[in-house]
Amino acid sequence: MKRFSGDNNRMLRMWLVASVPFAVFLVFLMVFQGMYGAWVGLAILALFWVLAFWLTSPPSRQK
Repeated sequence: MKRFSGDNNRMLRMWLVASVPFAVFLVFLMVFQGMYGAWVGLAILALFWVLAFWLTSPPSRQK
């Protein structure tokens, strides 16, 4: 059984695209507002990005 069908891959890719503006907002908070706690949110977001890229990669690369 495949881990994810094509529909789930599309949803993950849409989530990746939608999360980019949120990441830019977190960087804005860190740089211009001095809210350095936003690093935690950015690190968690990066982990989700890695997981989503891994899940949406071709089956031959998933080992």
